[in-house]
Amino acid sequence: MDIVIDLNKIRRIPTALKSWGSRMIPQKRDLVGGFPFFNMVSKDALPEMTETAALNLSAVWNAVDLLSSHIAMLPLILYRRTADGGKERATEHPLYRVLEIEPNEMMTSFQMRQASALHQELWGDTYIWICRPGNGSIELWPLNPGVTYRTRKNGKIIYRTQVDGQAFEIPQEQMIHIPIMTLNGIDGINPIAKRRRSFSLMLAAEEQAESYYTNSSKPAGVLQLKKALTDEAFKRLRESWSEMYGGGAGNHHRTAILEEEGEFKPIQFNAEEVQMLGSREFSVTEVSRWFNIPPHKIKDLTRSTFSNIEHQNIDYVQDSLLPRLIRIEQALTKMLLTKGEQKEYFIEFLVDGLLRGDIKTRYEAYQIARQNGAMSANEWRKKENMNPIADPSGNAYHMQLNMIDMKDLSTESGEKDPDGSEEKNRSIRPIQERSVEKRRTITNRFQSRYKSLAKAILKEEIPAVREIITESGSDKADFREALEAFYKRFQEHIELRAAGVIQGNADQIRYLAEDEIGKAMADAEFEAFARKLIQNFALRYTIKSKEDLKKRETLEEMEEQVDHWKDSRPEIVKAERIKVESAVARAVWSSAGVVKIKSVAHGDSCPFCSALNGKTIGIQESFLEPGQFQPEGATEPLTVSSRKNHPPYHDGCECGIAPVRE
Repeated sequence: MDIVIDLNKIRRIPTALKSWGSRMIPQKRDLVGGFPFFNMVSKDALPEMTETAALNLSAVWNAVDLLSSHIAMLPLILYRRTADGGKERATEHPLYRVLEIEPNEMMTSFQMRQASALHQELWGDTYIWICRPGNGSIELWPLNPGVTYRTRKNGKIIYRTQVDGQAFEIPQEQMIHIPIMTLNGIDGINPIAKRRRSFSLMLAAEEQAESYYTNSSKPAGVLQLKKALTDEAFKRLRESWSEMYGGGAGNHHRTAILEEEGEFKPIQFNAEEVQMLGSREFSVTEVSRWFNIPPHKIKDLTRSTFSNIEHQNIDYVQDSLLPRLIRIEQALTKMLLTKGEQKEYFIEFLVDGLLRGDIKTRYEAYQIARQNGAMSANEWRKKENMNPIADPSGNAYHMQLNMIDMKDLSTESGEKDPDGSEEKNRSIRPIQERSVEKRRTITNRFQSRYKSLAKAILKEEIPAVREIITESGSDKADFREALEAFYKRFQEHIELRAAGVIQGNADQIRYLAEDEIGKAMADAEFEAFARKLIQNFALRYTIKSKEDLKKRETLEEMEEQVDHWKDSRPEIVKAERIKVESAVARAVWSSAGVVKIKSVAHGDSCPFCSALNGKTIGIQESFLEPGQFQPEGATEPLTVSSRKNHPPYHDGCECGIAPVRE
């Protein structure tokens, strides 16, 4: 199981890896000197036990193979910390491929990590040489721990090792040293040295069993003779006995036949033989204890049941694997990333796969996360290795409607309500008005998301428009043509950007509107309506942008308009939430057969909204028609450019709608 690497044949050894002549590494060290036992010779008549000899025990082989394979199979990922406190895979970093796919030109990541984990379990130390060939790349090579150890030279820590019989010195900064358990914080305790007596006893029991079945096979019984045999008869009997009953398990339980009035006497297992079988069973439990793994992981199922084995698997990950994984993660992060890089990057194993329960348990957990807004449908599908939903609804987040932020219990203005009058008034309002408030509370939670959406769109829109302005110069025909071409492409991009926000807002309002009337809208019908909402938003946005620019005559005016977008556009996009709220509620009610709706003023109403408050219309009719609208109290008319089937009726309008029950 030793890993021996011919570094000379792989690539030229760097000058930093200086040969230190013909001095040989000692083959045996004690723990007092800081170095583990490399070879252990029995002094108590037990079989010799070394790191590789321990693998002759099936339970040890299984335990080491299990731990090293699990450490090797888990994805080892280089992450980048994001500004919002999350993380993302740093795929562009050169170290990402080294850790996940190819640590060196002769090994896969699985092979390198399995060898390193095996070294740790058997020798107590993992040594990985960090090779930097000089072209900006990096390679990782595991070294044989049996001939590698730490020492000092000229006051500096170095590591000495052998490769194909040649001795080398490796500087501390080029070595990843990971001890499994340590007394001084640096050098690992050799686990086989500590387990030598236990493992030697197990090996002795196996040798005893082998000897028993090879040489001590016995018949089911014997015949006792009543008188002595002649030499010739005795020789013949001994030869026939050896031929029939000696030489292995194949002659077990044959009946012995003796001459001269022999009497048959059966032979039973004695206590010593029964104890031998029990000791072999106990050895599996002993190995699992030494390696800190559940017995069922090395095929001892005597204490496992269908009801507890899943929790035993979780215990295995948390108690056995995680300490080993964290030890590796921290060592790799410390040695492979600079202190500056460690502020931005970190290395971590992905253990989700090992913590997976049965499908029912997994889906119940996903459902809880989905219902509380912690997971989208596409995140659910990704965990189950399914392709994402292409529709924007796949990235939408949902939550239960009976949950509310504590801060939303204050008045709409954000001021305190010490006497509780606002809550009293709210409780005695008509049910429909309180339903409008409930929908508005949910809608207002999306204000910041709409603002962020506007900023994200402007971040791409403004540089592109400025480039068109600069390239077109004073040629208005070229400018208009380039502008039309850009916004034709950009409209689809806006749809993709806006899908998550609008879909999430629409989903929340849908459930509230359905609760108000006790009927649900068909999923397919709602999804088609939501897509139309997103498309209409993108269309209105691009039309608004083009109109703003076409009204300007000079390049300076256009530049001023683009700058003005930074302040005005987030507020305009934020108002989209009112349109989504009213449009979705109206569509849900219309689908359910509601005939009439009414306008409900919200907050401090202007003359226009006050005049429309309580107005009832057919659900397919309009609250306002194109033209001028000047109710009593309005100093100037409101110009209505299109039919208003629902709020907002004008910029800054906060009105809502409610179904009318007849």
